Amino acid sequence: MKPPKKLSILLWCLVVFWMGFIFYQSSKSANISLSRSGQLISWVAETIYHPYNQMDEPEKQEFVEKWQIPIRKLAHFIEYLIFGFLVSLAVGLLPGKPKVMFVLVFIFWVLYAATDEVHQAYVPGRNPSIVDVFIDSAGALAGILVANKIFLPIKNRRARQAEIDRYNRFRKNRKNAAVNPANQDHKSEYPPGESSGRGKNIQE
Repeated sequence: MKPPKKLSILLWCLVVFWMGFIFYQSSKSANISLSRSGQLISWVAETIYHPYNQMDEPEKQEFVEKWQIPIRKLAHFIEYLIFGFLVSLAVGLLPGKPKVMFVLVFIFWVLYAATDEVHQAYVPGRNPSIVDVFIDSAGALAGILVANKIFLPIKNRRARQAEIDRYNRFRKNRKNAAVNPANQDHKSEYPPGESSGRGKNIQE
């Protein structure tokens, strides 16, 4: 079944956009990145963790600093989970062997995560981390699994339906040929993909 061209283009545009988003996030200096993640932690704590509102300022600052690293690592994971999810959908619409293609794409994710860390070496206050490469790769792998869990059954169901429709058309053509032998098309005696040699053996 031929994949929809517009959907494929849209997915690849989203992939490129998300790559740019990751690059943009990595381009922020350490001070800006820490400030924004700190604001996010404070907002979440104020919203769902009521004891935070009873703390004084030094305690709040200590609380935020305590959660800075885990939240930042989680952000890395989620960024690449979304990245993996989008690329999985885009690659799933391409012809070829899915397993081979996903292995190649996963290698691409690892290399992109590594180059992203190298990029951070040139950003003020930030340093490359091999741990982040592993976290990013794990997030991309999780994105593959999520995409396959959701959309692979749909794709397989459509493929089975297409095969059933093709078989039904073959049976209908064969029935029409039996009713009207004069209009019989020699090629229609066999389902698409079967060789004439096999048909010869059957007739013999």
